[in-house]
Amino acid sequence: MASVSESTRGKNPPTAAVLTGDVVRSSEAGKAALRRLPGLLRGAGKAAADILPDAGVSGIDIFRGDSWQIFVRDPSAALHAALLVRSFLLGGGARGEPAWDTRVAFGFGTVDRLDKRKVSRSQGAAFAASGAALDSLADSRARMAVAADEPGEPRAGTFARANVLLLDALVQNWTSKQAWAVHGAIRGQIQSDIGASFRPPVAQSTVVRHLHSARWDVLETILGVWRDPQPPDDSAQNT
Repeated sequence: MASVSESTRGKNPPTAAVLTGDVVRSSEAGKAALRRLPGLLRGAGKAAADILPDAGVSGIDIFRGDSWQIFVRDPSAALHAALLVRSFLLGGGARGEPAWDTRVAFGFGTVDRLDKRKVSRSQGAAFAASGAALDSLADSRARMAVAADEPGEPRAGTFARANVLLLDALVQNWTSKQAWAVHGAIRGQIQSDIGASFRPPVAQSTVVRHLHSARWDVLETILGVWRDPQPPDDSAQNT
């Protein structure tokens, strides 16, 4: 069956975001865990698409077994989508499933052709930037990186990149239970419902403790900054 694609040539396409990732330490996992990995990746991608219905989040495209890609039409929703994916995978242990982490590379730019059924077959500057960002993580302790085709893209500026690095440092220290509590908070669930989603379920007070330990307050601030990533204006203080 032919794939469904959109061409934006000659239409002055707007900037979009592409998330590209690969699962951390998948080569060290057993065969049983690897067989379950594609299903967990699909669940993570579905969570991002379901929770961000107005952001133009594509279905997740899985390739090479442990690599994936997602297109996000609205760049301001890219960090939310990435965190939904990452917290879903890391939170597997709180649901009685394997827990994984994944690198996430953000690419910003235009899209020449979008393949809706196989995102990785799409073409454009955003896809090239995302691939370059993922390459930059090869010898790095970081698991999130940002690149853009356009120098003026605010979510690839120094201020935004610093926030992504700070957030990544927090996420890498999460336990599976903390990650799952954060996943529910990003989804907008009330704390009692988050607790009920654990296996076995946990009390609301336990959810509060996990969110506090995961520094949900810091995460909320960073997500807000990402939506409007303008650096502080120091000019007023210097006059």
